[in-house]
Amino acid sequence: GRNILEIKSDYYHNEKPKPEWQVQVQHQFICAGASSGLIVCKDQRGKLNIYQQEVSEKMCNLIMKTSLEFWKRIEDEEPYPKIVEPEDNSLRAAILDETILKKTNKARTFHLIFKFKAVIP
Repeated sequence: GRNILEIKSDYYHNEKPKPEWQVQVQHQFICAGASSGLIVCKDQRGKLNIYQQEVSEKMCNLIMKTSLEFWKRIEDEEPYPKIVEPEDNSLRAAILDETILKKTNKARTFHLIFKFKAVIP
């Protein structure tokens, strides 16, 4: 049968496939008519991490549903609701701080955080 092979490199890999990779592979299952596949990720240490993926009927149905909604909006020329940006940008800096801290343990991270806060409007 048909199988999917998705190859990634991820400097901040934490020994599990990212959710967006899993959704991508589920979409590929729909398009290719495949039922199983692998996500292979090379991490920052050069290690290959291999994750077996199987078809999720629930995820494939959700992908199909949202795809149909998307194309209906395109055909009907109906715009998506506008994305509302938060007025308070301090939340943006806090989220960036958390993201950086989660992705690395290095002491220099604290110096980077202050640099990023100075750059973010």
